[in-house]
Amino acid sequence: MRSLEVREAQKKFLIDDEDPRPTRFFMQYHYRRKNSGFRDYKLRLDEALQDDPYSEKLSSLKRKWEAYEYRNDWESYEDERRSRKADVCYFFFI
Repeated sequence: MRSLEVREAQKKFLIDDEDPRPTRFFMQYHYRRKNSGFRDYKLRLDEALQDDPYSEKLSSLKRKWEAYEYRNDWESYEDERRSRKADVCYFFFI
């Protein structure tokens, strides 16, 4: 997918998903680095809010983001990613 398509898909994810918190965003788009994941989440959230400035869901996400309520989401994402990798490795060796 080209970068413009990815950005649009990410923005659509934030608008359409029922719980578009950062952990789910990182999992959906398979981020490897915290900085790029956080940067992209913030940028897409701002873009989605520009498209729909009256969305209560997006406004709530923005307030929580700015209040640092999602500061542990990257660690949750890494834990989930390690867990999935371990499950695949375990299945492979059975």
